[in-house]
Amino acid sequence: MSQTLQKSRKIYPLSPNLWFFVGLILQISCHSHSNEDQKILKQAAEVHQRIIEQEQNTKKVFAELAKLAEKLPPDSPIQDSLPVLQKDLEAWEKIVVEVPGFEDSGDHDHSHNHSHQAALEVSAEEMLKIQIYVEQELIVISKRLNKLLKQAKTEAELPQR
Repeated sequence: MSQTLQKSRKIYPLSPNLWFFVGLILQISCHSHSNEDQKILKQAAEVHQRIIEQEQNTKKVFAELAKLAEKLPPDSPIQDSLPVLQKDLEAWEKIVVEVPGFEDSGDHDHSHNHSHQAALEVSAEEMLKIQIYVEQELIVISKRLNKLLKQAKTEAELPQR
């Protein structure tokens, strides 16, 4: 009976032209998906570059604030806020990741302390969302720092008690 089944299941080999066509379709579909992913990863890399630039500016503002805080009285609210902001910046640095294929080019200050986890296994869309989230978090910290710097400058101009 098994010989009967084998005879009834005739295997028709695909012609070389058909194999070529199937391979071409697969290659085109994979390639177009890859191109779309590359576009999205490029966007993520652009966001990451903005993050690095913003990080440098934020650290400059933080340094200016820290220097100004030295001149303020110990009971100044700025004195309490500065360590909190420093911890927030340190926590933020831990969530920064590189974009796969667009690792740091080395053309910026490497005093930043963020993770270089380029091997995160996420989709291109997820990587873009991660970069946008990281950027938004830094913007929040930056705004707080700038507000505090303005407050510190105003406080420094007041006559000492």
